[in-house]
Amino acid sequence: MPIAREGRWPLTLVVVAGLIIGIAVDWPSTWAVWGLAILLAFVFRQPARAVDASPLAVLSPVDGRVEAVEEGRDPFTERPALRITLRQSLSGPYVVYAPTEGKLQRLRGSSRAVALLIQTDEGDDLTLEVGYGRLIRYLHCGVSAGERTRQGGVCGFAGFGQRLHLYLSPDVRLEVEPGVRLRAGQPLAKLARHTG
Repeated sequence: MPIAREGRWPLTLVVVAGLIIGIAVDWPSTWAVWGLAILLAFVFRQPARAVDASPLAVLSPVDGRVEAVEEGRDPFTERPALRITLRQSLSGPYVVYAPTEGKLQRLRGSSRAVALLIQTDEGDDLTLEVGYGRLIRYLHCGVSAGERTRQGGVCGFAGFGQRLHLYLSPDVRLEVEPGVRLRAGQPLAKLARHTG
């Protein structure tokens, strides 16, 4: 199984340390090191997600559960929005996938979250906000402002049961409801087709 980019160096260092200890001291002394290597491989696993091409679909960015769907305002764009709240699965995987294809307009961070503001090729704006966890505050964004996101493509790593908010245009067609469990890449909503 592939390992997320964020975990490759830590896993490599632990494996090398295990080999060095095994050769220099003895192999039974390395059990704890190999246990740590297995744990790191589990935490940083990056399973492939099959995504059917659908230009107007908004996909789940993580494996988890829909906690809420409510109307309100996008705090980053100050526009009316439909907010879908997702809770990432505690057992992972912790990779964050892009909910739609488009261009990352802005990346905003604060002490409590990171927000990706994406504009689709059809001109729709959406915001993906990833909150920091209470205990483990690890969050990494793998895309920069101005770069394109690929629908269902890897865009970051947020570990250990994070809460995510997707702010969408109020005229989207929802395809989920609170309580539904889903995997990354499954449809959450369909953007409205605008005729110009």
